[in-house]
Amino acid sequence: MNDHFFRVQSDISITARAMAVYAYRQRGVTKFTIIHDVDNQAYSKTYRTAFVETMYALGGQLFGDFGFSSSANPGFAPLVAGV
Repeated sequence: MNDHFFRVQSDISITARAMAVYAYRQRGVTKFTIIHDVDNQAYSKTYRTAFVETMYALGGQLFGDFGFSSSANPGFAPLVAGV
C-alpha cells in the first residue's frame, strides 16, 4: 500500500473515555443507555466499548444497548422514545 495517512483527530476511544468520566463525575450520570449505529462499526463500536468500559470502571450501570441502521432508518427517535 502506497497511501500515506495523516490523522487529524485523536483516537476516538480517548474521546469516549473522557466523555464517560465527564458524564459520571461532573454531571452525576450513573445509569445509562447506549444507542449506536450498526452501519458504522469502525466508529461506533470503538466509541461504545471505550465509553461502557470506563463507565463500568467508575461504577456506572448500563440499562440498555440498542443498535440502529443509519442507512435503513436514519432516525433513531423511536429508540429514544422507548428509553
